[in-house]
Amino acid sequence: MDEGRATPPLQEAFRETHQSLLEQKKFDTFLSGSTCIVVLVAGEANQKRIIVANAGDCRCIVCTEGWGGKLITTQISVDQSPDRPDERKRIEKNGGIVGMVDVTLDKPKGADLGPARVFWPDGSWEPPFDSCFPGLAMSRSLGDSVLDDLGVFPDPEVYTRAVKPKDRFLVIASDGVWQVMSNEEVSAVVNSCNGDADQACKV
Repeated sequence: MDEGRATPPLQEAFRETHQSLLEQKKFDTFLSGSTCIVVLVAGEANQKRIIVANAGDCRCIVCTEGWGGKLITTQISVDQSPDRPDERKRIEKNGGIVGMVDVTLDKPKGADLGPARVFWPDGSWEPPFDSCFPGLAMSRSLGDSVLDDLGVFPDPEVYTRAVKPKDRFLVIASDGVWQVMSNEEVSAVVNSCNGDADQACKV
């Protein structure tokens, strides 16, 4: 996997979409945004490339047939989570706090406290935690205007990869999948469905 420079048209498209969300009046985007991933396969025959633009915690993987038919899974994008060192540095530089909502309340020792989240610095850290604000679990998004000033912006990271002769399929999904399944588990499920995307989603 190699990270290419951000493609200007993709950067512009994400920024324009973000701005359109903030300007429309049908719904409130103050605490309502979305992760976004775009995948483009482009180029002449035998020279095609996969171009992935990602803002948030969606992910793209490519599955390739390896030696002896073994499935090899390659992650193309990188999740933008608040505890990723470079993302955390930007947020904290802008005055945000990266942490977790639940400290110990009603949780056994060693329990999963969930993903790291972005908070305003004046949020409460005392139970019942409903004043912890806003607790966004990604460091980039489209919408979520409340966190613009803390460095949660819509700019995607752009990655490219050449399409290889033995590439079999790619999968794009949101964190709802990746928080409970590994890349390899997702690959195995999709591969077992013989190209039936609908069936893979149901498994």
